[in-house]
Amino acid sequence: MEAHVLREMSLIDRPVLHASYNHKFLDALAMRQEISGLETFVPNLCDLPTTAANPPTSEQIISWYPEIEDALETLNEAGAPVRGYIVDPALIAGLSKLKAAQLDVTSLAQMCREINSSYTHGNVLATVLLMRTGLNHVPPAFGNDTFAQVLAGVGKSLKESFEHLENGLRKIADFHAHRKIGQTETYPSMAQVEPFKPQFELLLQQVVTRAS
Repeated sequence: MEAHVLREMSLIDRPVLHASYNHKFLDALAMRQEISGLETFVPNLCDLPTTAANPPTSEQIISWYPEIEDALETLNEAGAPVRGYIVDPALIAGLSKLKAAQLDVTSLAQMCREINSSYTHGNVLATVLLMRTGLNHVPPAFGNDTFAQVLAGVGKSLKESFEHLENGLRKIADFHAHRKIGQTETYPSMAQVEPFKPQFELLLQQVVTRAS
């Protein structure tokens, strides 16, 4: 994709962008393109149908935003590969397609995308706090008001998995949400988040099952 196309993309006014899709990233790619020469191309992240002789229109670029955002989620600001995700994208897609009569999962699906974006870019606090928000958000899918009530109403296997979230994930999130600044600070690592990925996905799978 040519430099002027990338720069055009960075100038398009779009209300909502993924955390990974920002103007600075595109400007950096465009600058690298200009330095290397106008007839060379940066990696085509999405296999977009573009050529030097036939660049895409602004309308085409806008239509490609979802694919571009998905591709950029796999890179950091320097263009290097980054870690994977907390919630399987296929599961998020399943959530997005749900049309439950009593439940609107639009916010939950977007929350999962933000969890993945935060995790991908190493934002530990944002990841764990959003995951805790997810615990507070989903109880109505189980016919309950609180996650503690969810625990009391599910079978043994699910209960053990969900207790891992309640007694582990929530406690870690609460600790970081309420701790005060001190003389010495240590930013948490992803090791405090990653152990809860299987149980968190299981919780979301149950939401899909019960809302379908």
